[in-house]
Amino acid sequence: MDVNRVSQGQRIAAIAGVLLLIDLWMNWYSVNVSDRALQLARGAGITVPDFSASAWQVFSYTDILLAITALVAIGAAAATASGTALPVRLTPIIAPLAGVMTLLVLYRIVNQPGPNNVINVEWGAYLGLILVAVVTYGGMRAASETTEVSAPVAPAAPAA
Repeated sequence: MDVNRVSQGQRIAAIAGVLLLIDLWMNWYSVNVSDRALQLARGAGITVPDFSASAWQVFSYTDILLAITALVAIGAAAATASGTALPVRLTPIIAPLAGVMTLLVLYRIVNQPGPNNVINVEWGAYLGLILVAVVTYGGMRAASETTEVSAPVAPAAPAA
């Protein structure tokens, strides 16, 4: 593996992709339990559990699409580093896929699952939005960078 072959954009996208995979297990949403309800529950001797959920627990398909986006970014960098020739270039796919996922995560932050007065958006969702946006940036940068090596230019003939 020659990591020097990997462009700066691919590195950015791959690192953000790894962090995005980790972020999918962080808390994205929690349930807003009022202070009065907590006091009543504690007064009755009821312990109130932590009602928080990760992206894997909340989403039905968004989490899978986010994981695919991260894996495409990681796979593009890994294929370039190892010199593996894939039938499809992954670099041009990263930016559009991650861009759509950025908009989808933004939508799920603005319109979280469940009633707005009950569900809280947690820091994991905001971190996920930032990370998928960074994957988009890395994909755009990688698509604009040329990784092909041009043939050497022959020296000009000396003037007589």
